[in-house]
Amino acid sequence: MAQPGNSLMTRSRLDNFIIGFLILFAVVFAMELALFVPCGSWEELSTCEELPAVAAAMWEPYYEIDPLFKEMPLWYSAIMNVQDALFNPWWLLSLVFFWTGRQEKKWYRLGTILVSGFIVGTSYVAFVNWLGSPEYSTSMVVAMALINGPWIVGPLLFSWRLRPRELSEASQPPTESAVLGAVLMALPSAIYVCFQVVALGIN
Repeated sequence: MAQPGNSLMTRSRLDNFIIGFLILFAVVFAMELALFVPCGSWEELSTCEELPAVAAAMWEPYYEIDPLFKEMPLWYSAIMNVQDALFNPWWLLSLVFFWTGRQEKKWYRLGTILVSGFIVGTSYVAFVNWLGSPEYSTSMVVAMALINGPWIVGPLLFSWRLRPRELSEASQPPTESAVLGAVLMALPSAIYVCFQVVALGIN
């Protein structure tokens, strides 16, 4: 149940924007499940031949940008497994907490800061491997940064938002406009689609 007064108009602009980020994360998680479930595990992705048409349409262009994703070496499958076991469930929980106005709970704030630090660390491992691999050209690395960057920027933004209450945006004025609130929620997905178009174009 949502907290009283927690709506598009009464939430802060930042919280509406964060909810948009979390909706984007949820959609991409669903896209990952469309790939993961038919194959059975990330480790089996390299031998998974018969993908449903929807999954193939979503992911085959990405294979051209990220060839190791299709090959799924051990370090990559480890990151994807941690993502499915920890990161994605936490972002779904976060979506519920921000949507219902419960994000100020101390245990949730601490958990988000820890999870955010963990995802930034695993992202660093991924970027180091991409940069050090001869399979990735400079344009491919730039494309990977555009596509995967939100999974670093988002958690850093969430952590900044959930810093100690007296320093946080908890007292920020409400959005006051349902239209503006909806635009702020849609903005992360719109930016991400633009990034994908640019990434596919430069590869």
